[in-house]
Amino acid sequence: MIVGTAAAPGLGDGEIRLSANKRYALMINGSLVNSEPRLIDFATGKFTMLLNYYWIGDARQAFADDGSVLLFAVEPPLPGSIEVRLQPVSWNAGASVNLHFSQQAVVARVSRNKAKIVYEANAMKEPKMVAYVVASGAETVLARAPGTTSQDPSIYFSPWITNEAKRCYSNR
Repeated sequence: MIVGTAAAPGLGDGEIRLSANKRYALMINGSLVNSEPRLIDFATGKFTMLLNYYWIGDARQAFADDGSVLLFAVEPPLPGSIEVRLQPVSWNAGASVNLHFSQQAVVARVSRNKAKIVYEANAMKEPKMVAYVVASGAETVLARAPGTTSQDPSIYFSPWITNEAKRCYSNR
């Protein structure tokens, strides 16, 4: 339930992630009928179904203040393959910009000014927490976890980024 605003028809069920400036909400984890992420702009009342996109990890800190959302674009398989590819993007108002992470993110956070992203990569044998500068694409490995032989890409660090993008934190 969203209090204080009329729910758009077709909004459906799911979990809500609220932007830090409280202007936007992202609905995720809906039922099969509502499996696509849905974006709500509280200032305009606009509701957008984000077809062919998927949230990254738990979708916390997924918003920049300008309404950009950190997502995966679902790309079709390459010829001869059945594997769907997930391309990290910054989505805003119907357009997306590819982000060139060096490894697959299992969880990611974006700063409110959209300048930096911290993500956790799970390369199966060595989970890492990585800082990514959006303007340059430069990456810095902030921490490495002990190696594992598990095939479960569970989250090890659970990173967070401060509003001004000057610090990254982990639950470890």
